[in-house]
Amino acid sequence: MSRRVWRMIEKRIKQKSLKSSRLVVIFVLILLSTRSIFCLSFMIHRCNRNIISVSQLSPSSPWCLQSSTVPSSTSYNTNIKYRMFNSTDLFEHPTPSLPSTPKVKENSSNRFSKIKNESKLNTVERTTNSKTLMINNYHQLITRHNEINKHMEDKYVEIFIQGIKSAGRSRDSDKRNGEVVKDNLKSNVNEHVKLEHGVSKKLETLNRVKEMKLLKLESRSEFMCLIKNYPVGTMSIFDVYEMKILLKEWRHRVSLNSGRMSEMLLNRLVEEELTGNTQARCDTSMYAMTINSWITSGDSKAEQQATEVLNTMGKRADIDLKLYAECHSLVIDAWSKSKKKNAAEKAETILEQMESLKCTLDENMLPKLADYKAVLKAWGKSRKTHAGKRADKIFNRMIDFSRNEDNCNLYPDQFTYNLLMKVWAKSREKESSKRAEEILQMMETQFLAGDKNSEPDIISYTTVINALARNGGKNAAKRAEDILYRMNSLSEKGQLAAKPDTMAWNTVLSVYSTGNMPRAGRKCEKLLMRMEHLCIDNDSNAKPDTCTFNSVLNAYANSCEEDATRKAEKLLKRMEKLYANGDKDLKPDITTYNTVLKVYANNANVESMHNAEKLLRRLEENNEKHIHFIKPDTVSYNTVIAGWANSGMPLGARNAENLLNRMSKYALCGNKNAQPDTTTYNSVINAWSKTQADGSAQRAESYLQHMIDLHMAGMPNVRPDIFSFTSVMNAYSKSFETNKARKANSILHRLEFLHKSGDSTCEPNIVAYGTVLNACAHTRGTRQEREEAFLIAVAVMRTVRNSSNVTPNHVIYGSFLKACVMLMTEDDVRREPMIERVFRQCCKDGQVSERIWTLVKDAASLDLYERLINFDTSTDNWVGSFEAIPREWKSNVKENKRWQRNRRIKKA
Repeated sequence: MSRRVWRMIEKRIKQKSLKSSRLVVIFVLILLSTRSIFCLSFMIHRCNRNIISVSQLSPSSPWCLQSSTVPSSTSYNTNIKYRMFNSTDLFEHPTPSLPSTPKVKENSSNRFSKIKNESKLNTVERTTNSKTLMINNYHQLITRHNEINKHMEDKYVEIFIQGIKSAGRSRDSDKRNGEVVKDNLKSNVNEHVKLEHGVSKKLETLNRVKEMKLLKLESRSEFMCLIKNYPVGTMSIFDVYEMKILLKEWRHRVSLNSGRMSEMLLNRLVEEELTGNTQARCDTSMYAMTINSWITSGDSKAEQQATEVLNTMGKRADIDLKLYAECHSLVIDAWSKSKKKNAAEKAETILEQMESLKCTLDENMLPKLADYKAVLKAWGKSRKTHAGKRADKIFNRMIDFSRNEDNCNLYPDQFTYNLLMKVWAKSREKESSKRAEEILQMMETQFLAGDKNSEPDIISYTTVINALARNGGKNAAKRAEDILYRMNSLSEKGQLAAKPDTMAWNTVLSVYSTGNMPRAGRKCEKLLMRMEHLCIDNDSNAKPDTCTFNSVLNAYANSCEEDATRKAEKLLKRMEKLYANGDKDLKPDITTYNTVLKVYANNANVESMHNAEKLLRRLEENNEKHIHFIKPDTVSYNTVIAGWANSGMPLGARNAENLLNRMSKYALCGNKNAQPDTTTYNSVINAWSKTQADGSAQRAESYLQHMIDLHMAGMPNVRPDIFSFTSVMNAYSKSFETNKARKANSILHRLEFLHKSGDSTCEPNIVAYGTVLNACAHTRGTRQEREEAFLIAVAVMRTVRNSSNVTPNHVIYGSFLKACVMLMTEDDVRREPMIERVFRQCCKDGQVSERIWTLVKDAASLDLYERLINFDTSTDNWVGSFEAIPREWKSNVKENKRWQRNRRIKKA
């Protein structure tokens, strides 16, 4: 590039025109901006050339030729190595007072042919004298580099003056005034200065890119080749110093290879040290830089590799304990940020290692408060069942160390207590909420005792409320509300850190809304009114937002209140009105409308479902008119479809099917958030299974086949699962179809085939087998059809008994007994032996429910009934009622909640 610019400058000077003078100035400024790069490249070029010349003149040098014409491979490696130094590193060495080395002239062809063949040469020994000679040669090159810079500056100035003179001569020939030429040149120079600024910025960016590429190439390939070519035990102090510089470079560079390359350099130095090379010594800082490189690399195994380097570092006898403790802290922090399953255990292991080393080596190994916090954070992210207990042990050890060592820096502060409560809040133990409340009381006690660092803040109280929401039991909402009122009282007394904000109020509302409590909606609405009163009294911390209204709506949706739909409609209208009046914090979102739709769907009467359809239509129209920009999503349609399916109305299945078709068309028009999924089709199939109309079972089976076809066509969100198949079998079970037992059994076989093919979502469960047995029990028709249904029931019962994944319960036994009673006549010789055998097995498994006992009592003859009574010799005075049967016969019966509720209503 520089040669082309020189030629263009000479050409333009000879032309003697104003345009030529401008171009001369531009070219000179470009050369001035690129002067440092040109000189640096010239210096490197001269450096490479002089190393070869030194080797030719000095036979004792390590870069001497093995023959008169072929340079050694060490010279090539040395060129690579010294190109790795920055220009500032060359100035840091003191200049030795040695005589200058004469230069040997070489033509370019010989020099490049030597450099090309350098990689094929053999290595030789190097000596300290040759190193000194080489450093002297480098300082001579530096001096020459400064002279070249000065000479080039003078030459640029001369060319600049020549350009101005040529411009002046061109003006005389054109009969222009000299002053005008001078002013124009000044303006041109100002423009060229701006151009120089832009060019310099561009060149700076290009230089950075080139530098990064050069460092990557040399550090990964050429320098690693240099390390491999070095014989073990021959490294000097210069090589060790250079490798340490490279370790620093890899430490500051964020790349996936930084940890691996740093560990490679470290292992090479360790090999040198093990061979007895006294100049190669690995200190603690090199291990620390390698650990830091692994942690910042972003590699998937970074934490494990850093731990291994730390363990290797601990085996050395000459380590710096303070730096060793900092390395432990780095690795603990890395494990606390990791997403691996065993991250918390690994972090705690390293913490225990620090505690044990403190007792044996030095007090500097005592863990810091930040180390304990990092381990607590790791246990909080793990979400394991025993996380709370492990966090308590760590917390107690920290307090013991702070008391025994009289170290106030280890005493827990506000953040430590909050971390401990967060671990318990995310724990799955039964007493997690109770333990979180105890920790909060501990904080309050310490604060009242004078420890200002233990003052509970809003995060402390909100964490306890979250623990109550996750696992608080029946009284969780009441306890959460008590904490909220306690926060209010503390803030009124002057403890402003405990003043509840909107998030705290919303957390208490979420406890009510998800607890399925009676009249939860009314209680949530009272809390909402309390927040609005506080907001009117200029308490901006308690201002209701969209999440607040959504929680109240969700409480109405989960409650069984009669006026839930009316209350939800009123809240929605009020929310929309406040937003229209300018309250941007109360903008209804899609969750708001979906929750109102859920209120309608849970009510499941004709009026509620028509209101749900109207609201869904309004959302679609608003989206088409670009009002509020709220698009109905998949949850919106699924909620209304499920409401129609559970309504029990004759037109429920037809309306659900129409919604599915409308949803598919709406998704094709561009709303990707409203695509039908597995839940959508399952709701439609469920709707058809509950109608008992003619052709409903075939309609449900057609939708099942459509789901299979869509999934095979590449739609992963439409995948038939166990509920899809069970709903179709239930449709056949409740229909009046002929041969429905055979058809339900064929669906079961398809389900088993898919499960054997590797589909884990299609594993047959107890409900699927019970549905087929129920279809057999309700089979009507000819004697041949009933006989076929009985054989299917026997085969299904045998499959359940021999299955390792399914255990027969009272529903299975009850359905099979009903099939035996309904499909076999009283004069069938198989009837009573089958009933007796099934009942005895049912007693043995502890699955005798009230339904089974009623079936056996009604179907058995008098002789069979007496035999069943004498089955247990301890029941001589037994009255034939279900409450009087032995407890072990019904010990494993688990009735569902609906059955228990109906049973309580019947008794009342």
